[in-house]
Amino acid sequence: MAGHYDRAADLRFAILGADVTLQLDRTFLRAEYLGRWTEFALGEDPEARLKYGPGSDGEYSDYFFKDGFDFEVEHPFGRISVIGRLDGLRRRGNVLLDSELSSDTSVYRYTAGLAFRLLALVQLKASVERYQFADFQDETAMHLGVAGQL
Repeated sequence: MAGHYDRAADLRFAILGADVTLQLDRTFLRAEYLGRWTEFALGEDPEARLKYGPGSDGEYSDYFFKDGFDFEVEHPFGRISVIGRLDGLRRRGNVLLDSELSSDTSVYRYTAGLAFRLLALVQLKASVERYQFADFQDETAMHLGVAGQL
């Protein structure tokens, strides 16, 4: 998908995405990717608004690019499924002056989880996630919950 997103049709964007699922015997492999390029207005005084610039050509960058992805593998062992996942979000381009982000930033998440089937449509889920940030301190999170379908 691509086009303009402002009323004057001056600012462009483009989005590209894909996903795939593959089942090998009882193992599921899933992957997704989405990228978005966005042009933004510099305004009358970009130096007062933007953190990075001007570049070697004397101009401020007027775009940012974001992309995200995930890879997941899931394998059942009877009533227990083991899940591994890697996903990430990256952003490149200029940011507002007061932003804590750099011009090239990212977060990656690594997940290991178990899902235990209690009933046909009810599972007990547990996971550990490690977040790796480019601009902030890394974090670890643990989750425990019950999930079901109505």
